[in-house]
Amino acid sequence: MPAQKERRQSACLSCEGIVAPFSAIPALAICVIALGILERDSLWIALGTLLGLVSLLIVVGVVYALVKSALYLLVNTFA
Repeated sequence: MPAQKERRQSACLSCEGIVAPFSAIPALAICVIALGILERDSLWIALGTLLGLVSLLIVVGVVYALVKSALYLLVNTFA
């Protein structure tokens, strides 16, 4: 029983290592937008919005690559 719990914890830690870099850019975008709102500075708000759009493009690219690789595996497995 303890071995299963240990395996689950290590799996969660390895997933965090993969996800953490992808969540850093949206978090930075939110912080920059918040700074712009606090300082009432439209330049920071625009920069934060731009960072948010960049992070959205990265997520779309990753999802596209995942779908494309899943389709490739399915086609080559059952062909």
